[in-house]
Amino acid sequence: AQAEREIKRDAKTCDPVHTTVWGGGDWMVNADLHYKMERCVDSEPLVEMEQIYVMLREELCKFYSNVPTPSASFVGSFSNHGRDSEKMLPGIEANRSYDTAIYRRLKQDLPEVGFQIAETNWTVEEVAGFRMMYTHGHVKKANVGRSAVGIMTPNWRFLSDMKIDHRLNGWAQGHHHTHSVLWANRFCHIQNGSLVGENPYSHSEGYPGEPPSQNLVIVDLDLGVVERVVRLVPKV
Repeated sequence: AQAEREIKRDAKTCDPVHTTVWGGGDWMVNADLHYKMERCVDSEPLVEMEQIYVMLREELCKFYSNVPTPSASFVGSFSNHGRDSEKMLPGIEANRSYDTAIYRRLKQDLPEVGFQIAETNWTVEEVAGFRMMYTHGHVKKANVGRSAVGIMTPNWRFLSDMKIDHRLNGWAQGHHHTHSVLWANRFCHIQNGSLVGENPYSHSEGYPGEPPSQNLVIVDLDLGVVERVVRLVPKV
């Protein structure tokens, strides 16, 4: 609802032409799908997958029907918590992921939406020349670390190589339960925050304590830059 209001507010002064929803992963948290094999919910994995699919379908159908843009897309990334194997299996991760199964079902439900379902950890979507890289963020190369002044920063050398190789204008990732937005030479690096906010995982990994949040990214397609990032925090 917050994202819809922001987009409709922008539509009064400009002409929004496209909406992308990113599915960043970590939808499933149970048993062998979860870090260190904890059982976090009562449902078995297939039951949990069905529950998540139903929730996403309801919210996405509502969102896409209310957003005033002539085109819309969905980018689906797989995560480390959705696998059906004990460890990540490079090269076949997408087909061993419950995330992928959920996205494929959603694609059938939303034929008017352009779906791009990740086949590797790195997925680029191009809209009117603007190229955004999407990755869940669990791969070591995408790791972030806290600087001496407390800013969560990415691996700039790796990011620079990827920016050149893939002609990127922006980068979005999750995984770290951390909200952060950094600009460098018209390039924007976005860490998406977390729907659950503070929890035992974020504490054990030493991530800064913060409330649940997601990002709405506004892109100026004429200039080819991220104009601003609106942090959406649920009202309690």
